[in-house]
Amino acid sequence: MSDSDILHYGSSWNPYHAIPPPEERTPITWTTIPQVLMYWAPFYLMAFLVRRADTHLLRLLLLPIAVSTAAYCTYWFKVEDPRFSTIDWGRTFMALVVVAKNIDFAFARNGRFKIGEKELPPIGGTVKPQTGSREGRILPQWFRDASDIIFTMRGIGWDFGKGVYVPKESRSLERGPFLRATVLSLLWNYIVIDVLDSLFKFIPRAGQLSQCLDTVASAIHLASGFIIQYGMDAWKATSLHEYWGNMFHVYGGYVGGLLAGPMGWCLARVGIILEGLWKKATGKPVGGVAGWFWTAFFVLVIGQMSTDAWATQGLIGGFIVPPPLSVTRRVLFPAVRSLLRLWRSS
Repeated sequence: MSDSDILHYGSSWNPYHAIPPPEERTPITWTTIPQVLMYWAPFYLMAFLVRRADTHLLRLLLLPIAVSTAAYCTYWFKVEDPRFSTIDWGRTFMALVVVAKNIDFAFARNGRFKIGEKELPPIGGTVKPQTGSREGRILPQWFRDASDIIFTMRGIGWDFGKGVYVPKESRSLERGPFLRATVLSLLWNYIVIDVLDSLFKFIPRAGQLSQCLDTVASAIHLASGFIIQYGMDAWKATSLHEYWGNMFHVYGGYVGGLLAGPMGWCLARVGIILEGLWKKATGKPVGGVAGWFWTAFFVLVIGQMSTDAWATQGLIGGFIVPPPLSVTRRVLFPAVRSLLRLWRSS
């Protein structure tokens, strides 16, 4: 199927055929990758239009094509090797973010403004860069501007990000120390995630949490959450408001909610409403030790439903860190085995 056929399919998409059975899906190969990513074309067009004046109607008309093309490109292709099912999870997650942003762009009546902008140019015009010169830039201004609105998740510097929580920077902002701290943090996080991912593979039936012992299932759930939330200090939250607003959503409004899963997010919303009712009734917000246990209940008990769904679809059984790049599987585990052999032989 050609790229133009995919876009045509998106415009005439039947929702009842959105998710075909696995045997009818096309394997992802180097030749099909352009088709798998074709839904980014209408997405970029939507991002371009949301930065232009008087395009609201055009964006509303484009929305069904953008959403349906994203669904087609996601569900009509598959990664055949079950060991790399994490790629399919990542593709689906990325498509959900793209759909959410398409919807947001389509319904932004006047478009999206950077802070300080008063008006947007017409379709034939060019958005003026707020800083710097255009000289020496390889990519055209319209593409860089569309990319800017696409890849901003929290809206910092944009009209929809006013009042957003910005955590305090714990690293030095000087170039050299900042780069060193960032590289060390990246390496440390990589090793921690690699160790947890490798340990998952030693647990029988790790892909079916409902068949594991409660303690094992809870440990897998905690480790999965640790991989996703590592570095956010989310465990310090003493209310769901703080957890979602100030910590988990460091990932961004779209990403944070989608990572929780539909069921987890809906139940969390119920908890947030209950916190609001508590504040109205008592005049005090949820917090302290009781608030920490309240938040932990939603994260550890209710959140396990999302982890179980991910595990059932092969996320935990699949490789998060590919074996050739795994320091744990290539260095640490062999070293531990060698030490055990020496200990037994002594």
